[in-house]
Amino acid sequence: MRGMIAGLSDEIGHLRHQSSVMEIAGGERVGEADGQFLYVFPQSQPVHFRDDVPLAVRIGHTKTSGTVVSVRDGSLTVALEADLGPLLPSVRLESNDAFLLERLKARLQEVQEDRTGFNRTLADTLLAAGGTATAPRAEVPAAVLAGLNPEQRDAVRAASGSAMLFLWGPPGTGKTTTLARVLEAFWRAGLSVLLVSNINAAVDAALGRLLERPLQAQDGAILRFGPMATDAPGREAVAFDAVYGRRCRDQEQELRLAQVDLAALQDRVHRLEAAAGRLTRMRILQEEIDALRTNRGRLRQRHQEDRATLGDLQQRRADLQQRVARGGLLATIQGPVLRSRASQLEQGIQAAAATTARAAERLRSCEADIETREAEYRACRVDSLGLTTQWKIDQELAGARREQAAARKRADAARFAGQRLRETLLLNCRLLATTAFRTYLGQIPARSFDAVVIDEASTLILPLAYSVAGLAKSKVVIAGDFRQLGPITRGESPECTRWVKQSPFEAAEIPQRLRAGRPPASLVMLRSQYRMREPICEIVSRAFYGGELWTDPSVERRQIPPLPVGAGPLFWVDSSALHPWVGRPLIGSSRYNLLHVVLVQQVVRSVTGRADMPTPADLPSIGVVSPYAAQTRLLQSALAGVLPLSDTSTVHRLQGGERDVVVFDLTDSPGAALGHFFQRGNQEGDRLLNVAVSRARHHLIVVANFDFLRKQPASPHLLHLLDQLQTHGQTWPVADPVPAAAEPVSTPVVEAGLTQWFREGAAVEAVQRDLAAARASVWIAAPFTTERGVGRWLPAFDAARRRGTLVRIVTRPPESAEHIALHMRLRDAGCAMELRPGMHEKVIIVDRRILWEGSLNLLSHRDTTQMMRRSENAAYCEQVRSLFYGKGAGEAAEPVPACPVCGRAQDRTVVVDGPRRRLIRHCPSGCEPARPARVGTPCPAPGCQGRLALRRGTSGPFLGCSAYPHCRYTQPLRGHLP
Repeated sequence: MRGMIAGLSDEIGHLRHQSSVMEIAGGERVGEADGQFLYVFPQSQPVHFRDDVPLAVRIGHTKTSGTVVSVRDGSLTVALEADLGPLLPSVRLESNDAFLLERLKARLQEVQEDRTGFNRTLADTLLAAGGTATAPRAEVPAAVLAGLNPEQRDAVRAASGSAMLFLWGPPGTGKTTTLARVLEAFWRAGLSVLLVSNINAAVDAALGRLLERPLQAQDGAILRFGPMATDAPGREAVAFDAVYGRRCRDQEQELRLAQVDLAALQDRVHRLEAAAGRLTRMRILQEEIDALRTNRGRLRQRHQEDRATLGDLQQRRADLQQRVARGGLLATIQGPVLRSRASQLEQGIQAAAATTARAAERLRSCEADIETREAEYRACRVDSLGLTTQWKIDQELAGARREQAAARKRADAARFAGQRLRETLLLNCRLLATTAFRTYLGQIPARSFDAVVIDEASTLILPLAYSVAGLAKSKVVIAGDFRQLGPITRGESPECTRWVKQSPFEAAEIPQRLRAGRPPASLVMLRSQYRMREPICEIVSRAFYGGELWTDPSVERRQIPPLPVGAGPLFWVDSSALHPWVGRPLIGSSRYNLLHVVLVQQVVRSVTGRADMPTPADLPSIGVVSPYAAQTRLLQSALAGVLPLSDTSTVHRLQGGERDVVVFDLTDSPGAALGHFFQRGNQEGDRLLNVAVSRARHHLIVVANFDFLRKQPASPHLLHLLDQLQTHGQTWPVADPVPAAAEPVSTPVVEAGLTQWFREGAAVEAVQRDLAAARASVWIAAPFTTERGVGRWLPAFDAARRRGTLVRIVTRPPESAEHIALHMRLRDAGCAMELRPGMHEKVIIVDRRILWEGSLNLLSHRDTTQMMRRSENAAYCEQVRSLFYGKGAGEAAEPVPACPVCGRAQDRTVVVDGPRRRLIRHCPSGCEPARPARVGTPCPAPGCQGRLALRRGTSGPFLGCSAYPHCRYTQPLRGHLP
C-alpha cells in the first residue's frame, strides 16, 4: 500500500504541471444527464482527454466546469455544469489528469488507515503471484451458456466458482460477450455486481451486451451511473438520470413548486425592503429639505443686506462725483483727498459686488438642492407601494419572510427526499455500471458488492484496480489483454515503475508465469477469435500469443468484397526504392515521413474511390494508423474530405476498435534513429504492433521502408510481420507512385485542388509560375546549395522581395567558404535564412496553401530524374509548417527582425540541447549586442522603446521585448551558437 501511494505521488508530480488545453468549435447540446448538460463536439484535431477527467470550460467571459464523457467516433462528448445554450461556436477546454490521481491517492490513504469499508484481503489477492491458487468451476444455468464456445463457457463457470479470476481476452475472442454472460450468471445467482472499466465506451459495450439478454429486472435494479457514451438499446431503462426522474417525480414537482414560490416571495421581500429603504430615504430627505429651507431664508436675508450695502456705496460714489463736478475753490484745495476717497469707494463697491454675487450663487445653489430633494421625495412617495408607515412595511415584510422560510423548508425537504432517493437507488441496485474513476470521487455512496467485474483491466494502473477490487465481498473478475497497450504513465521512480506502471495482470506475475510454462489456475484464456481472417490472425497469434489464438471457421465463411487490387488479406507497400526520409518536429521525439503520406493517400483513394460499389455504405470501413503523432496529424490533414478524422489516428487511439481495412504506416526511414516503439526489447512497441495488426477484420495494408527496417536492431515481432507480409501477402501497386511520363499527371482531387506529379523540367517551370504569383510568403526547405542551383533562383527571389513577398530558406549550416558565400547571396536577395543541421526535407510552400514536396532539391538540382508533387491543401501545409516550428508556425510568414548592431536580417538556427531542440536568432555577420542584455535594459532593436523582460517558452527561458508583438526581439539566456 505504501508503495502504491508513493508511486502515485511521483506520477502526480509529473502530471500536475502538464495540463491539456485545446480550443474546439461546433458544440451542440444533445441532452441532460445527472443534472449536467451534454455537448458533442466534432473532432477537428487530436484530443488527449481521458474519460471522467474534470474540465475547466471558458466561452467568451463565461466560465463553468464539467467532465469528459467520451472521445470516440470522431466526436468529443462533455458534460457541463451550466447550460451554455444549444450551440457553442468556440470553447476553450482545460484538464489535468493529476486531479483523478490525487483523489485516488486520498482514497488509498483512507484504506491504509482503515477509515473506510474495504475488503483488503480480497484486494491483496491482486498482488499475489498468479492470483488465487485454485479456480473451481460452478454450475451455471444452461440458458446462460447457450451459444458460447468451450473457452467462453469455462470462463463463465470459473467466474461463478472462484474468488478471483483473470479473464484473458485476445482481440476478437468475444471477451465482451463472455463478460455479459458472467454478469448474467451473477444476476441469476442473486449477487450484487459492480461493473467498471477505464472508459465509458467499454462500460456501455459490456452493459449493452447484457441488456440484449432476457433478464427479469425491476426498474432501478440495473443502473448505469454517469453519462453514457452511446445510445444503446435499453438506455432509458438503466440510465441513472432516467430512472431517478421516473422515481422522483413527486419530489421533483414539489421542488419545482417550492422554487416558484421562493422566487415570487423573494421578489416580494426585495420590493418590501426597497419600500422600507425608500421610506427611510423620505425621512432623511424631509429633514434635509427643512434644513435647506431654513438656510435659504438666511441666505435671502444676507443677500438683501449685501445688496443694500452695495447700493449705499454706489450712492456715496455718486455724491462725491457731483461735488467734484461742481468745482470751486474748495474742490480745488481738497482735490487729492477727494480722489483718495473716490478710490476707496471704488474698491468697496467692487468688494460689495463680489460679495453680493457670491450670496446670489449660494442662494441659487440652495434652491437647486431643495428642488432636487423635493423631486426625489415625490418619486420615493410614488414608489413606496402605498405603504406610508414603517410599522405597516415591517408587518408585511415579516409576513413575507415567514412565507419565504416555509417555502425554503418545503424545497429543502423535497431536495432531501430526492437525495435520499438518489442514495437509496445507488445503495439498493443489484448491478451498477460506471467507470472506475467514479467509484472514489464521492458521487456514489459507500457500499460493497458481492462481485466486482473490471473490463479492459490491462489499461488500468494497479492502484486503481486495487481500489475497485476492495469493494467486492466475495468475487473479482479481471478481464483484459496484457499483450496489448497498457497504462500510460509518466513517473520514473522505482515505486511508480513497480506499482503504477503495471496493470493487474503484471502485478499478479501472469506474463512471467506464462513464459515459464506455469499458467496460474486463476487465468482463463479465450482462444477462438471471430474478427480477423486467418492470415492476419496467424501473424498475431505466432508473434504475441504463442500460437494459441486460432480463427473460428465462421470467419472464413464471411462474404468479403475484394479490394481493387485483389481479394487477399495481406498487402504491403515497400518504399525502399523511393528513398524516403524521416524528419523530426522541432519539439518532441516524434517522426514524420512526407513520402509515406503520399503512399497512404493513394492507397486510401483506391479503396474509397471504387465505382463498382452500389452505394457508399457498401464501401469497407477504413482505419489509417501510425505509431507517431506527428505523422498522424499529417495524414489527417492530407486525408481530410476522404476519411473522417476519427478513422486516422495513432495506434493508441484505435485500441478497442476495429475496421474492415487497416492501413498501417510504419513511418521510420533514414534521417533519424529507429523509433523506440520498434527497437528490440521494447514491450510497449510490441504491444503497439499487436494492436495495430489485430484491428483489421478483412485486410491489412502495411506501408514501410523494408530495407531500412531490416538493417536496424528492430523488434523480432516487427521483422516477423515484414516476413509474413512478403511471404504470404501481395504487393500493393503504388510502391512507386511516380508516373513514367515526363508531363504532369493529374490524380484525384484533394481538399482544394488537384495533386500533380512533375519531373524536373516541368517542375522547375511550374514552381517558377507559383513563385511569380506568390503574394504573401514562400517557404523553401532545401538541405543543399550549389552555385548553379542558387543562381537559377536568385532573380525570382529578388522579384518576390520587391513586391513585398517574404521568402524564407531552410537549409543546412554552411560547410565551406563557398556555401557561406551562397548564403550571403541569398540574404542579399532578401531571403530569410534558417539553418537546421541534418535536415533532408525538400518542400516548398507558397502562400500557405500550395505545397511542393518530393526528391527535387530546389537550390542544388541539376539534370536528373528527380520528381516533385504539387497539391493545394491549406490544412496540410499548416501541419507541415507546424512540424518545423511547433506552436510558432505563424512565425514562418512574419518579417525577419534586424540585427540591433549592423541592421542585417537575422538568421535562425536549430540548436540541439540534449534531447531538446530550439530555434534561436543570430546575426550572420557575427555581431554581438553592444552591451550585455539583461532584464529591464532597453530593447536593442532599432527604434523600439520597449525593455527586455524574462519570458518562458517551450525551449526554456529567454529575454523578450516588452513591446511584443510589435517588437519580436529575443535573446537566448543559455548556450552559444557555433
